[in-house]
Amino acid sequence: MQPEPMPRTVKVVHFILTLQCFLSLLGSVLALLLAISAGGTVWILPVMAAAWAAVQGWALKRVPGRLRSTRWLLVAIGAVQGVMFLALQVADDTFDSPAALFVNVSESAVVVVLLLLPSAGRWFDRPRDAAHLSAPRTSDG
Repeated sequence: MQPEPMPRTVKVVHFILTLQCFLSLLGSVLALLLAISAGGTVWILPVMAAAWAAVQGWALKRVPGRLRSTRWLLVAIGAVQGVMFLALQVADDTFDSPAALFVNVSESAVVVVLLLLPSAGRWFDRPRDAAHLSAPRTSDG
């Protein structure tokens, strides 16, 4: 028997998080270039951006394992990312792009909501190789 395929909700979450991870990686490269052009005085930004991209990539790699803890890790990542974008708006008065803020916060909200749906919960609550548990047993007798 084939293992249960990933439901559409989890596929959408996986796609959004892959896109966000790629953009975080791109942002860390841009932050590194900014730090180099600033004379190497602002290293915290590229380090934080690279660390965030690494956390996202690590979490994405764990999705096929279908662990319940991975689901909650992804919910936490989505929530933290949404809060980070809101905090950026509050902390930086010069950040005046409501469209970018809306897109980033709504992406994170979509990830959290989709992961809280019952279909995602059922998929993450089952072991990856649950197919062998429901297969009829044969006796060699």
